[in-house]
Amino acid sequence: MAPSERKPLSSLSRGVLLSRTANPFNFVRLLRQGPRLRLLTILVALHSAPMFMGDVLQVFVYSEWGLKKSDVVALFSLLATTGTFANVAAALGAVKLFGGLRGFNAAATLSGGLFWLALLLGDYKAALLCTAVGFLGQAKSIPAATLVATEGFQAGLTQGQIAGDRANLIAWLKVVGPLFYQRLYVEGKRHLGFPALPFALNALLALAALLVGHTALRPPAQATQAGGEAGQGADGKNKGDLSAARKSR
Repeated sequence: MAPSERKPLSSLSRGVLLSRTANPFNFVRLLRQGPRLRLLTILVALHSAPMFMGDVLQVFVYSEWGLKKSDVVALFSLLATTGTFANVAAALGAVKLFGGLRGFNAAATLSGGLFWLALLLGDYKAALLCTAVGFLGQAKSIPAATLVATEGFQAGLTQGQIAGDRANLIAWLKVVGPLFYQRLYVEGKRHLGFPALPFALNALLALAALLVGHTALRPPAQATQAGGEAGQGADGKNKGDLSAARKSR
């Protein structure tokens, strides 16, 4: 564009632009689009938080277990490999194998929880075994991420808004997560003599994800049917109350 054709933004245009780009909490919009999308967003956060521990896991296995560099490399290589296998398994039909997104979420969440359990037990060989056996845990976020996009679109959000809001949530976890987990490790070791405290938190997050996922990933038909049955029950109760009132008159 030629310099003579450039026009400064009006104050109104600048205000609109800032209002669309300066909000650091865009992910909150996903929480305001109804209970189902709110639960799905929370489920995404529960599954994603343990991914952003910073270097806590590396520090733990070096300082607490005294592992050699070759052993640490073997553990993290296995984690990376199982992550690839988990995504391939999900793409090849593992979701259908477990009866849908809710069943897959339960299986993957429990599988991922095995790794945190092994860390709590303090056994390197158990950690390797649980990583291999629970490989499906690496794909646990797929059901929630899939339905967030679907539900967000049905709520009237654009694909760009959904992707941007979810990226905003992940960005916050990337910033806050390492600081929080490092503090848990330091304080747990200093005051409780329990350096595995961050992994205990991850086990609790897995349990919470299991419970939230059972409701959030319910098939829409079942949710509608449950709502209809509840409505019919309420209507029947109201009719009974009305009949009783008429008789009393």
